[in-house]
Amino acid sequence: MVTYFIVPAVFGGFTFLIVLFVAPVIVAEADLVAGVAGLILDSSNRYFATTPPIVASYIANLNLAIVAVTAGLLMTVGVQLLAIVQAAFVGLCRGIGSLLRWERKKDEARDLPPIEMDARYRDAKEEKRVFGRGLDSIDRD
Repeated sequence: MVTYFIVPAVFGGFTFLIVLFVAPVIVAEADLVAGVAGLILDSSNRYFATTPPIVASYIANLNLAIVAVTAGLLMTVGVQLLAIVQAAFVGLCRGIGSLLRWERKKDEARDLPPIEMDARYRDAKEEKRVFGRGLDSIDRD
């Protein structure tokens, strides 16, 4: 729940506050509103033959508060979409990993062929069995 609702709301709130209070310090309010209106009008002209009445009404009533609310809502929705894509990607990777582990468990473990030891070592008494511990084993052969 935190990933899908609270974190996007925090990002949207920060975006709202930054646009409403910090952006007018850097850029004039009229320039900011005019820039947003220009971007909306350009995209409307690109995708529609005539500007839809809702977009025209939005541009006519545009002010800094509306720009800040719109930016905050868009940021909230954008972060929610990123969280959903991230969760889907993680789920897909975990599913692939579990399938690979399941496939690996299905394969039976094959035994290696038995090791053929030299008869001198196999038939030697317990105290005489030295399997290469230092140089002494060379001397006992």
